[in-house]
Amino acid sequence: MTAGAMYVGTFHGSCRETAKALLQDGGRQYILSAAHGLLDLSTQIDPYDITVGDPGSVSADFVQAQVRERGIESAEVTVLAGSKYVVLARHSWPDLQAPLAGAGGIGR
Repeated sequence: MTAGAMYVGTFHGSCRETAKALLQDGGRQYILSAAHGLLDLSTQIDPYDITVGDPGSVSADFVQAQVRERGIESAEVTVLAGSKYVVLARHSWPDLQAPLAGAGGIGR
């Protein structure tokens, strides 16, 4: 299944719609996966059940290597995710925007 089809929760769906609106003038959308790191929406993955910080989840070094491979170290980045994911991404992009960090969940 593609990463874009795998993540179907309400929070994720709302974040994806927001990202689409933010990117209407250009840019790239990735999923930051606890199991795989940065994923294109079309990447084929198997289901998993871990979150950032769990044993077996990706490290900041792993994500940084993916960022370097993609050549996006200097990208202007907005992370629409919970605080654990923001902390993970901030290792690669210290100046990223994180409008949902500390929001306390969907609906706030």
